[in-house]
Amino acid sequence: MSTIQTPLLDAFRTRREEVTRTQSLAAGSWTRAFVLVLAALLPVAVCIYLSTLDPIGTIKTIEFTQPDVIVICLALLVLVRAMFKGFHKIATQIARPLAFFFIASFASALFASDKLRAYAAIVQMGEFVALAWSVSVIVSAKEALRIVQFLLCVLTVQSFLAMFQFAAADPLPRGTFLTNQQYTMFVGAGAAMSFALFSAEKSPTKRALYLICMLITLCGAILGQERAPWLAFLISAVATLWFTGKERKRLALGLLGTVCLAIAVIESVPDLRDRTVSRISEVQIQGEKRNTLLSRLAIWGVALNLFKEHPLLGVGPKNFVSLVPSFLTTDEMGGLEAAESHNVWIGILAEGGILGFITYVFLCYSILHLVTRNLRSIPPSNIRTFYFAYAAYNCFWMTMSYHYFTKGEGHIHFLMLGLVLGVQRGMTEQKGIFSFSTNG
Repeated sequence: MSTIQTPLLDAFRTRREEVTRTQSLAAGSWTRAFVLVLAALLPVAVCIYLSTLDPIGTIKTIEFTQPDVIVICLALLVLVRAMFKGFHKIATQIARPLAFFFIASFASALFASDKLRAYAAIVQMGEFVALAWSVSVIVSAKEALRIVQFLLCVLTVQSFLAMFQFAAADPLPRGTFLTNQQYTMFVGAGAAMSFALFSAEKSPTKRALYLICMLITLCGAILGQERAPWLAFLISAVATLWFTGKERKRLALGLLGTVCLAIAVIESVPDLRDRTVSRISEVQIQGEKRNTLLSRLAIWGVALNLFKEHPLLGVGPKNFVSLVPSFLTTDEMGGLEAAESHNVWIGILAEGGILGFITYVFLCYSILHLVTRNLRSIPPSNIRTFYFAYAAYNCFWMTMSYHYFTKGEGHIHFLMLGLVLGVQRGMTEQKGIFSFSTNG
């Protein structure tokens, strides 16, 4: 009897394994397709949110915005996928610094004056990590590049809108963004990524497209009339040149020519020239309401004083915003309520103290180190091109000293991080020519 049953049991097990494998592949394919669509739509959701800053709904102090809805859908999709294919991990080299920063933030929240705001900030951090984990199911560098290219298309459209606004005599062209500062930072990041993609790409057609995209977004950044993104773009471009190897001199000359072209455009358009000169001369104005540099110096001073009063753990996540009105008037803050410290390093010192600052620096180093450690050794490929874009993106935002955990901008930061983690995980699973110790 046992000799008859054994072949039947083996056949049954084989059939069951085939059905399970088929279900797993089907679940993996359709969930990945939806994840790709949602990840590509996330920049659009961020632009919609940053056009009004109004949440869709709130639960106590926790706001739900358009990007939050995308993240929730992504997380649910990937959880469904995990039921068939199993859960994937975040790379240890990122999971560890994230855990350290979470511990430091939670310790700071325990002693915050506004604990509800502090705990809401920690929930938001968890959302960003969930976003990166969800997006990291995308293990193809080609698909990751598609999402980056779609992001650049969105920013290019924003630049075109700003051009129309400028032609219509709008004093602060900003696309669909509520403020020209956020608009300029985003399109400046787009210009930095476009230059990096142009530098790494070998296809003449794609290089031409990236060059056009860079010129359009760079023009858009000029129209935004913000000073700091210019410096961030140049630093990011120089960092990109450092990793280009033999083509460094030729690309450096091209970058110099682009900068000269930008200066020539500013000089040749009277309205743009007048606005640029007026913007630069603003630093000589005495009075915080009309001189943004003076207003930011005042805000930085408050942040440093709060750090001196709470050196170890700070005042708690998101508590700086609620405390600064006690020290500065609206005029001293530039005529607006301070939404943040305008400098992540000083802001982290104020809200997280020494412990939060050290863990945040460790996190920033770990994120940047993900791709820069292998950037020179990777031969031309989709992986190298995507890594160049991510390195330029990170360098730009770090120069801008903008927080990874800021609502809106943070969604794009962790979208990009998730794509990197997914590409590296895919290479590890396939045991390709490149080897990364990600444990994920």
